[in-house]
Amino acid sequence: MTLGKNLTHFIEDAIRKSSRIIIVFTPNYKLKADHRKGGVGFEYSIINNQAYDSIARNEKIIPILRNGNYKDAIPDFMQQYIHLDMSNDVDFDLKYKELIREIYGEPELVKPKLGVKPRLSKS
Repeated sequence: MTLGKNLTHFIEDAIRKSSRIIIVFTPNYKLKADHRKGGVGFEYSIINNQAYDSIARNEKIIPILRNGNYKDAIPDFMQQYIHLDMSNDVDFDLKYKELIREIYGEPELVKPKLGVKPRLSKS
């Protein structure tokens, strides 16, 4: 973004063009998002709309809990989504690897392909 550009348009354009969006939840983020205050409030309104449009198949938004707990840090609408809990610094490296796997669609455990159906005979 360059000086003099419209911040609102910049946020809308960035969200629209992004293939993945990471939202970092903290109590302060929740306060601003739930009350639609400042840039966070505007950003959250746009993301909220996109999330609602794809409520059952969200593949764009990656919610992360970084500080606080479920109730005091995650905005009301986003509480329905599974989030990555990165609030414990002791587990940070492990959770960071999990985040990277999520971003690139490389799960640690891959479901094996279904084998060939056995031939069943009637007795």
